Amino acid sequence: MAALGLVTWSWWTLAADLGDLVSARRLDNLRRFVGELTPEPWRGGDASLTSLVGWVAGLLRDGGLVAIGHTLAVATLAVLGATAVAVVVALPASATFGRAAAFLGEEEASRRTPRGLAWAGLRHGLRFVLIVLRAVPEYAWAFLLVGCLGISFWPAVIALTLHVGGILGKLGTELVEDLPPGPLTTLRGLGARRWQAGLTAVLPTVLPRFLVYVFYRFETCLREAVVLGMLGLLSLGYLVSEARVRDRYDEMLVWLGCGAALVLIGDLLSGWVRARVRAAG
Repeated sequence: MAALGLVTWSWWTLAADLGDLVSARRLDNLRRFVGELTPEPWRGGDASLTSLVGWVAGLLRDGGLVAIGHTLAVATLAVLGATAVAVVVALPASATFGRAAAFLGEEEASRRTPRGLAWAGLRHGLRFVLIVLRAVPEYAWAFLLVGCLGISFWPAVIALTLHVGGILGKLGTELVEDLPPGPLTTLRGLGARRWQAGLTAVLPTVLPRFLVYVFYRFETCLREAVVLGMLGLLSLGYLVSEARVRDRYDEMLVWLGCGAALVLIGDLLSGWVRARVRAAG
């Protein structure tokens, strides 16, 4: 009943009118739009595959390949930076590793000591930072950074790094917290220091699943790099925006298809790396 009430409220608030959606004016706009999606050479009567391929090749040659390379570079740098942020933050931000007596079963005794309070402050501070990073959308970060750094690729790279770093940091923290405590408690009981347990036991254990998250976020970075190109950077997003301004919807469709191809390549690469990790582990 609550869900039905929410749907009814949403419909009423938006003043939704299905009749307006299929009005004659909107249908005329739809027909015009579909006509403008037709590739330019086909409008002239040459509806052959050769003419289509030649037209697309010309678009790629006249700046498309450069824009694709820029989009891929922005996404790659961003996901590498975000991964570095997550690796550094995930361990001390976790509720198991980021304690005075990590994995030693002495949490209650050490909680109120100066060392315990320091670790608690660090842990909660890092968690708050991760919340802020992932709560602010990447395009909001980008607009703020453009005001500081000007129009360049750095605002896009840093904006994606901050937002995706917050997400990967949160996911990495949860992976560390979900580890079974038994083996780590044993390792610490045998005299291993905190950093030794982290490097030799925690990180190798969570790495396969963490890589899945990294490559998934790489796919999303590719999509967001297309969007952030609309800030004026020569990328696929810039070409999409330019085609929209010039009402060249056929060209816009080509650039969107290039973006989808990049995401597909990222997905195939992700699957290959995950398979290699599983085979090695």
